[in-house]
Amino acid sequence: MSMAPRRIALLGVALVAACAAAPAAFGLPRAVINQFTGARVIRAEVIVLAADGSAQDTRIDRGVIVLLTPATVTLRESNGDIVPVAIGAGTQVQGNRVSSPGQLRRGMRVVVYQVAGQPAQIVQGESINAQFFGPRMVRAEVLLLGAGGAVQDYRLDRGVVVSAASGTLTVRESNGDTVPLPVDPAAQVQGGGRRVTAATLRRGTRVVVYRSANAPAELVQVEGIGP
Repeated sequence: MSMAPRRIALLGVALVAACAAAPAAFGLPRAVINQFTGARVIRAEVIVLAADGSAQDTRIDRGVIVLLTPATVTLRESNGDIVPVAIGAGTQVQGNRVSSPGQLRRGMRVVVYQVAGQPAQIVQGESINAQFFGPRMVRAEVLLLGAGGAVQDYRLDRGVVVSAASGTLTVRESNGDTVPLPVDPAAQVQGGGRRVTAATLRRGTRVVVYRSANAPAELVQVEGIGP
């Protein structure tokens, strides 16, 4: 599904520092997870590996309910976008004194999870489940609200290096997809050693590649050696 990407600068110094300072206990450093699940998130699309080995595509929307009908919950997201979400008999609701779509009210802040092909799940509050950025994450796209209301579009790809060359890093993701990723020749590599560059990463190295929209990646985080 389209996330209406915009090309902007990466998280830069803050993200680099977070990767350098925080352990990758959840697949990504905790400080990075906090940035991609926190109050600046507008919406996200995350693909995770399900228990049966299939790739599960989940759309996540955060916002305030502005309209309710028996078939739709409409949100105003933090960048002002108005987003209708289909609901039905299978929609579950979790929150303070709410347990069904009929108990939702205008003005409530909610997070909506939509797994492709399944009914939407609605959680009252603003916290996004950090498990989406855990060890089962395949890849993700996250829209954040930046300074001055600018929308910032980030892509994360996680996998094992298949090949590395100047300008391109090819990784095999956990769902089996082999993905060539554009990488800035000057991209920083965290955790790979002082003299390692993206072009000299060894085959079999497990990495997370961070980039802005369709721009070349500026940061590669080494998690270890595959699989």
